[in-house]
Amino acid sequence: MYDYHHFAMPKNVVASVGPDVALVLNMDSDEVYQLDPVSQAFWEALDTHEGDATAVFQSLLDRFAVSEERLRADLDALVTSLVSEGLLHAE
Repeated sequence: MYDYHHFAMPKNVVASVGPDVALVLNMDSDEVYQLDPVSQAFWEALDTHEGDATAVFQSLLDRFAVSEERLRADLDALVTSLVSEGLLHAE
């Protein structure tokens, strides 16, 4: 279950978010990831709210027509994936 307090981008990760595309680079592995629109919204909220997990969650809940339970499940899957790829720290 989505139960985080803070997110942070590791020092070896660089992100570029534009209006049409978001790219995330893991400089240790030289892998580039293109984020889908929902993942991009998460990344933008992460930056806007300086990693505050509660604010990120509320921002996305306000933006998308989805239940809290669905958003929690989707964000848990996304955060798990980003952490496993070394693109995010979650506490």
